[in-house]
Amino acid sequence: MPTNGTGALSFAFSPDGRTLAVSDDARTVRMWDVSDPAAPVGLPAIPHTRDNVRGLAFSPDGRTLSGGTESGTVMLWHLPYDRLPIAAKDARALAFAPDGRTLATGGEDGRVRLWNLADPARPRAAGTVDIGTGEVAALAFGTDGHTLAVSTWDARDRRVGLWDVTAPGSPRRLDERAVESGGRPPAVSADGSTAVAVADRGIHVWRLAGTAGAAPADRILKAGDGRVGSLAVSSDGRVVGVGHDDGDFSLWMAGDPSPVARVTGVDPGASATQVLALAPDGHALAKSDRATLTVWDLGDPAKPAARGSVSGSSDVESLAFAPSGHLLAEGNADGTIRFVDPARATVLSRTLAAGVGPVTALAFAPDGRTLAGAGEDQPVRLWSTDPEAAARWICTAAGNVITPAQWAQYVPGLAYEPPCDEQG
Repeated sequence: MPTNGTGALSFAFSPDGRTLAVSDDARTVRMWDVSDPAAPVGLPAIPHTRDNVRGLAFSPDGRTLSGGTESGTVMLWHLPYDRLPIAAKDARALAFAPDGRTLATGGEDGRVRLWNLADPARPRAAGTVDIGTGEVAALAFGTDGHTLAVSTWDARDRRVGLWDVTAPGSPRRLDERAVESGGRPPAVSADGSTAVAVADRGIHVWRLAGTAGAAPADRILKAGDGRVGSLAVSSDGRVVGVGHDDGDFSLWMAGDPSPVARVTGVDPGASATQVLALAPDGHALAKSDRATLTVWDLGDPAKPAARGSVSGSSDVESLAFAPSGHLLAEGNADGTIRFVDPARATVLSRTLAAGVGPVTALAFAPDGRTLAGAGEDQPVRLWSTDPEAAARWICTAAGNVITPAQWAQYVPGLAYEPPCDEQG
């Protein structure tokens, strides 16, 4: 394993043997997934501790790493994610089942893997859907939790299939459609009922057979000028967004074959890498132009209004709205994830280190408390986005660090109520 020219000082394996932590003389602790010892995968590092770390140890549950420094202090680091087995590496599409207990992952090998998350700390393989051709580009479970829509594409064709995964170990194909021409891979709505694809005659929208919900009937949308660079569809299939290669985007509403609006991009006339995402209720659209993310209010779809823009240091590769529509996750080419408030188009937190390569796919669990993320040559990871769970972990790790004397000094006049009393 590469050490980037630094000298290793200490190392420790996690209790399950899947993770190796190595400290070096550059005051950095590097993490490696060694599920496959012949092909270790780099994980987010712990950068620049105050002193070199000379001793490392994992907690029995593998969720906390401790390190003893040269100055005599002991540091604790929370490992803020669970990790799926190495078979889920290099995923390009992710989807949670409505009950949040199953996660589907798909990638370049044309297979969709189903994972049982009944115990998120110990994900286990539940089954595999062998599509047989093309790269998996998009996934969505139906509202019944038993049907799975799968979008695939390769150099020859684009397809959308519907599978019965009631028995994950024995999936059954229910329906499949081939797209008439090339272009972008088809998109599917979050409820698995609607597929959208670039066709010879425009944008083809169709209802997948056997799915529940109130998705509109099949229709052809007039694409207008410019090649299509990206596609998005609302959860119920009633709003369709298309990003054009000149930086513009267009919107269609159910029942109207012509776009209700075409909006000029932030860099008119420029060809930019674009990612689109529609809020679950279709009332907001997030659009990236390279490293700039803009959130648009679609209260009046004919007159989209920009709520604001935020810029980062790396191109945006993936976007995902939380089910409530009140949180937006942004995956970037430099392996980081940011959380954005879509109502104000403001960044909510520091960047989250997700890996060493582009974050290619993101998906929230139905309750919004878990985020799944995937990256190039990286395992799929699961992060808790529940503030109460984070507070419980901090208090468990740190204890009541505010003494009565400190409380009296900094909060005079109030009864002693350390913040971790209820959590710990």
